[in-house]
Amino acid sequence: MLDVQNISYRTRSMKWLVRDINFKVDGSQFICIIGPNGAGKSTLLRMISREISPYSGRINLLDRDLRDFDPIELAQIRAYLAQKRNVTFPYRALQIVLLGRHPYLQGAKETEADLTLAQQKLEILQSNHLADQNYLTLSGGESTRVDMARSLAQEPRLLLLDEPTNNLDPYHQLELLNLCKSLALHKKTVIAVMHDLNLVAQYADQVLLLSEGKLIIKGKPEDVFDPIILRDIYGVDFEIWHKAQGELHVFPIKPAAA
Repeated sequence: MLDVQNISYRTRSMKWLVRDINFKVDGSQFICIIGPNGAGKSTLLRMISREISPYSGRINLLDRDLRDFDPIELAQIRAYLAQKRNVTFPYRALQIVLLGRHPYLQGAKETEADLTLAQQKLEILQSNHLADQNYLTLSGGESTRVDMARSLAQEPRLLLLDEPTNNLDPYHQLELLNLCKSLALHKKTVIAVMHDLNLVAQYADQVLLLSEGKLIIKGKPEDVFDPIILRDIYGVDFEIWHKAQGELHVFPIKPAAA
């Protein structure tokens, strides 16, 4: 599915944000990218989405160089839900979701089938009651769910999510992550930047841990969530334990008061 080959990215001021990252994604999985602030997580995701281009290295998607895809073709294969989404027009929520159908319309008007599909995606996100509401009046969590429905409306094989659980209450966080797991089981690949290590431990098939722009370790949650590794990267101690059902839990330990 995805082959990231030695990619790096630097700013115009010559600051390196990502350095020499390599990894492959074979098959359908739910992959989480973690790391402290400034680790390069969002920059890596933006390069995979082709929003920005690597300074060096190469990204292959479905055995083709990412740069070779026509924008419309790429939009039919991958969807990218950015952390910051700017909408200034008072679209209804359903109209926002229908934007996900544009790669298939070739300038034509949406059909009844497109409308039905958009409504179904809103229903999956438990947000069909928002369909006629002005998008600009939605709460942060409501707009995230509507934007996720728009991404699903693209019907992508690769779904890229930058901090998708931000602004969501616990119930909707779990519902979204259950959806990600379900998509992976139905031959989709989901890559998400996440900060909540406990949720990552419970849901991710694979974890990429970044620090200072470099990939420190890639593996299953039980391999990545090592207390020594986490202490070195995050600067705090962690308690890591398994429930009887096999679930992994990861909690930072509050430092003792000085």
